[in-house]
Amino acid sequence: MTADATLAGARPKRRRWPWALAAVVVIIVAIVVAAELIARAIVPGIVADKLRTALALPADHPVQVEVDGWALPQVIAQRLDHVAASSDGVTLGSLTADVSGTAEGVQFDGAMESARISADISADQILGLVATAGVPLEDVSFGDGVVTGTGAVSLFGQRVPLSVTLAPAVADGDLQLTAESVDVGGLTLTADGVRERFGALADTVTGPWPVCLRGQLPAGVHLTAVAVSPDTLVATADLDGRIALDPSLQATGTCD
Repeated sequence: MTADATLAGARPKRRRWPWALAAVVVIIVAIVVAAELIARAIVPGIVADKLRTALALPADHPVQVEVDGWALPQVIAQRLDHVAASSDGVTLGSLTADVSGTAEGVQFDGAMESARISADISADQILGLVATAGVPLEDVSFGDGVVTGTGAVSLFGQRVPLSVTLAPAVADGDLQLTAESVDVGGLTLTADGVRERFGALADTVTGPWPVCLRGQLPAGVHLTAVAVSPDTLVATADLDGRIALDPSLQATGTCD
């Protein structure tokens, strides 16, 4: 046997296991990524169905859902840490609004640790609500954080043009409107000034006027704040964490 042959026979064989390990890792990563994609495709539909149930929406009403973080570990734990959702044209009683919101600790059975929604309500719909509260307004508009209403009031047997700047607030779970300034027949006064001039008649044009929203919302939706944007009144509400599970919380509330 020659020296070259001896050396050749003595060469160690190449180890191939690092390449095999790398291939296994690639396969595992591919499986995890595929599972994550599947989870992200399925989870929004599950959450959307729960929201439709909570807000008594039709089964085909479009709801957009976004899940924060990796979806797969949350699916395994059957708990979503943070969810954002939105839907346009949501009908709540006599109101129709664009709604968006977030929820924390969403269980797959529908229970939530906490949830909050905001609804954009148009001036026309607010006008319809204030009419039921006895506010003497014929038109409503938004701007500079206040609601401006125009109409007429009967004073001393005369129909007098009226313009009122109203500050919205939440009182006992309902919307409340209180006059900040009043223009009666071209005379601009503060609410206190109206009281000084007209006494008990002032309540007719200064309020405060409670506008019941509880009778428009599911019983598990609790109004917490209102704010005025240039185009809408934004109502913010907390949702009872069991609203998707309890039909009594999904039923429309009352103004009693």
